[in-house]
Amino acid sequence: MKTTLQLAIGLMACLFVACQPAPEEASTALAPAPEPVSIELVEDEAEHNSDTVQSNPEYAINIAAFSDFPPEVDGCACYFSASENEFNEHQYIYVDDYGQKAFMHIEGSMMMFQLDTSNVLSETHTIDQWSNENYTLEVDMQQVGQIDETWQKSVTLTLTHKGGEVVVLTAYGECGC
Repeated sequence: MKTTLQLAIGLMACLFVACQPAPEEASTALAPAPEPVSIELVEDEAEHNSDTVQSNPEYAINIAAFSDFPPEVDGCACYFSASENEFNEHQYIYVDDYGQKAFMHIEGSMMMFQLDTSNVLSETHTIDQWSNENYTLEVDMQQVGQIDETWQKSVTLTLTHKGGEVVVLTAYGECGC
């Protein structure tokens, strides 16, 4: 019986040694995969202020605020400002006619855009795509409130020049009649 037990222990020891990588193989043995890492990019809010966009030389696109709507905008409209304070002071960076035309003051001129697509993602979230001969504009609107016949919006404007320059602005405003 003692010899059978010794034989069993010897076999187990041989199997244990045989299953271990040789020293030269040990360096090529695969280590367990690392846990995935989540990286969150956070942008400085000051980068989205219209004054910063105008004065920061890193931006190739100059966007200015305006207070008077173009004559094409009469009646219902969406109009957005770089901040809630600028909105209360009637300083806008974007306006549309609630239809086919949108306007921004870019590079010293009031630029008109035509609506390409409007995607209603939910009752409170819409993404509109606009363009003209030099720019494309994405307007991502999320409803944040309602007062009478106006709907307050938190907005991300992504303006892209055909040459590749891009400016992303957060904005606040409303749509209504």
